[in-house]
Amino acid sequence: MSMTINQSLRNAQNILNENHVPNAEYDAFALFEYVTGYDKSQYIMRANEEMPDDKQRQFEELIAKRAKRIPLQHLTGNQNFFGYDFIVSSDVLVPRQDTEVLIGEVLSISSDYTYPIRILDLCTGSGCIGVTLYLELNKAYGKCDITATDISDKALDIARKNAEKLIGDSNDFHIIKSDLFDALDSSNKYDIIVSNPPYIPTSDIERLDTEVREHDPRMALDGGDDGLDFYKRIVDSATHFLEDGGQLVMEMGYNQGDDISAVMTDNGYSDIRIIKDLAGLDRVIGGYYVR
Repeated sequence: MSMTINQSLRNAQNILNENHVPNAEYDAFALFEYVTGYDKSQYIMRANEEMPDDKQRQFEELIAKRAKRIPLQHLTGNQNFFGYDFIVSSDVLVPRQDTEVLIGEVLSISSDYTYPIRILDLCTGSGCIGVTLYLELNKAYGKCDITATDISDKALDIARKNAEKLIGDSNDFHIIKSDLFDALDSSNKYDIIVSNPPYIPTSDIERLDTEVREHDPRMALDGGDDGLDFYKRIVDSATHFLEDGGQLVMEMGYNQGDDISAVMTDNGYSDIRIIKDLAGLDRVIGGYYVR
């Protein structure tokens, strides 16, 4: 049965609402825009026109998938982060607004160092942190050198695609397969080491939203029994890879600040600070390492 564009969109919204999909209206329009290419002003102008059959079929297929709680970003293959459009898939963690706090903190401390600044991005996933820092620091200071690592080949494929799309050919942006520091040479030191590691306690994963629990890669979520496995490894090993006076900056769970701060203190870090996100929750931790 043929529908007008308006009827098609309203029907899609109803399906998502009936399946208790959060932000149903937003997601329905995002998928409508993805299929048709129409923004809101074009939608208003064309609302009473008939929806083309091929577009209707594609739209219905995507709405059915979203109703099964497949993440919107996995359906469109795209997520905006810090003003940049990143390619995403089920092989990487979808970049989240909370992680923009991490970007902001690194940008705020970067002026403390002599350029070209050297940064290591561990557990890069989609590459959103490393790529964004590269773009923003080059814009502000003209030159930086960034290395991004991950253990997942599939994640690294996505990171490379994002680097190619947003940076292009560069001798100053490096992608390396590595289990944290394992494939790196400790004679190469960094001014800042940054990471958004897996930090969800294993027992908490089953309580996460369906979109995250069933569709984000588990290896990007699972931080071990207490959620601190990766922090303990990173904090310890980073001391061998940081320049004297370099800084380690990491995203964390809202209730992990005291524990991670203690681990950092025990490993010789100083001036440890915790930065809150827009919701007022602890989100980022950073500290200096002085030999």
